[in-house]
Amino acid sequence: MRLALAAFAVALLPGVARAQDLRGWIGAGGRNAIAPAYTDFGVYAMGGVWLLHEHVQPFARVGWSQGGGPSSSLDAVRAGAGVAFGGALARDRLWLGAAVAGEGMLVLAQDGSQSSWLGMVALSGLADVRVWKRLLVGVEAGVDFFPSPLRAPSGALEWDVARFNAGLRLGVILGRAVD
Repeated sequence: MRLALAAFAVALLPGVARAQDLRGWIGAGGRNAIAPAYTDFGVYAMGGVWLLHEHVQPFARVGWSQGGGPSSSLDAVRAGAGVAFGGALARDRLWLGAAVAGEGMLVLAQDGSQSSWLGMVALSGLADVRVWKRLLVGVEAGVDFFPSPLRAPSGALEWDVARFNAGLRLGVILGRAVD
């Protein structure tokens, strides 16, 4: 596991940490996007690594969400990456920060009438609690921004240009354990 974390760190920021000092995580999380026109709920598989004395956290995620708009029900298959900036507190038991992420997605109408490729930028706050040396429990909340609204073939608004997003995450800490 340490070798995989070291390779990930070397690929992103060469020479920032020794392998025995690295700490990362893998896990799953929920997704709840809320807006006046459309709400969707889904899941992510995700992971990241803490670098530069745990002040930088690059992460990646893939997922799926589903919800009902005013004229159809949509599925979204998503993949993205981002970076969070923050710091560990309370003897490394709590990590607080803010993140920016980019995500691409394929949005499909369940009736087969529509499919669209979209991109978005998410700005969010993060709080991760590290429990029992190897368990991570966290929350992420913020706003997703889209370059243009998504409309159904009928013209009804499905996704607005900004939507509130919140989700919980549960993961396993890899590398150096929390004391």
